[in-house]
Amino acid sequence: MTSGQPVGIRPAVVATRPLTATQRALWTSQRLDPDAPLANMGDRFRIDGPLDPDQLIAAFAQVVAVSPALRTVIDADADGSPVARILARAPRTTELIDLPLDDLDDWSARRISTPIDATTCVYDSALLRHGDDRWTWWLDIHHVATDAATAALLFAATSEVYDGRAAGELIDTGGGLYDWADSVTGVSDPVEPTDQPTRTDGGRATPTEWSPYGRRGPRTTAVERIELPIDADVRRALDDRLADEYRSLSRELSLLALSITITAVLGHRFENRSSLTVGVPIHHRRTPDARRTVGPLMRLSPVTVEVDADATWREQFSDVLRSLLDVLRSASPDGEPGTDGRFDVVANVTTATYGRFAGLRTERRWMRSGHVEADHVVRHQLFDRADPDNPSIHQLDWELDLNTSLSADGTHRALPRHLARALAAAVADPDSHHRAV
Repeated sequence: MTSGQPVGIRPAVVATRPLTATQRALWTSQRLDPDAPLANMGDRFRIDGPLDPDQLIAAFAQVVAVSPALRTVIDADADGSPVARILARAPRTTELIDLPLDDLDDWSARRISTPIDATTCVYDSALLRHGDDRWTWWLDIHHVATDAATAALLFAATSEVYDGRAAGELIDTGGGLYDWADSVTGVSDPVEPTDQPTRTDGGRATPTEWSPYGRRGPRTTAVERIELPIDADVRRALDDRLADEYRSLSRELSLLALSITITAVLGHRFENRSSLTVGVPIHHRRTPDARRTVGPLMRLSPVTVEVDADATWREQFSDVLRSLLDVLRSASPDGEPGTDGRFDVVANVTTATYGRFAGLRTERRWMRSGHVEADHVVRHQLFDRADPDNPSIHQLDWELDLNTSLSADGTHRALPRHLARALAAAVADPDSHHRAV
């Protein structure tokens, strides 16, 4: 027998489960565009300090060992329907790669643009060594196994295990990380998959059209990320309004409702539309166990907004907030989507924070694949980060993913400017009529 690398043998399967409604929607989207990295959810953590690479690799391996979601692969049952198979052990380890720091951005762009093959492994983990005490931990996970809350949880859990190993203690993360299936009601008796909706555009369901800038271009998954231009005065005024006229149960919910409000108002202005359907991520992490669960508990739920042409900004915001709260109260993590997963707009507010890794200075960057579901023409991405030393101070970055098919001639690039103008009007005088924008 010759020496060398062992032959790769797929780990044994310890459980087989039907896909949840969220997983089925994600998997269907991926199958429609198999060459696009639609489901890649990547993070890049720059870590400066005396990091032990073997220790980090071992720490993440232990987290995977107690996280069934990360040991999941998507397979087909006897009838050809997709199912989740939970493997007995991790199908892949973390790569250790020597890479000059100057090459990090190019390396990252290539890596995030490669779709993760969830039939073999749902994660891509690599530790990049740039030189003495300079590191990057790359962690990209397929959306069928993760959501935004999971990403922060995995970072914290790996840091905790790393610290435990450094102290000569083996932390039992099994007591703190939970099986995602146990947190989803109905998994043991799932909703039967429905027939695929009628597809009239190259095999894809025809979505509701939102074309504020004229003729749509050819449908695509490619998006442009453009920042909403908000000047310093508007940012200060926005903080004041969120604490008063636009205040709700949380700052996160207030920002979400306000982003939906200004988008609906512009839809009314450009197309005289009386309603707009917005996809809102709902995380279903209301219990302590759910908040420590690794897995895809988030799902998009539709919020339908009715636009009142005679309403003030404050009144329209209140209407949107009521609709949003109704959806939040009734949303179920295993229910079927009410619009076949098709939305005019998706709005998301991210507040997850990432501290130091095992006491070492860490800078986190969310890696964008540059692709979304072709049915989503506009995505709001609001990153609201509280200062860890002063939680009352927030850094808000408001960005848009604009589907390049939103207009045939590129005029959709004016949308961020129009949204910024509407936002400025809404925060300048909440009691003014929004039709004046």
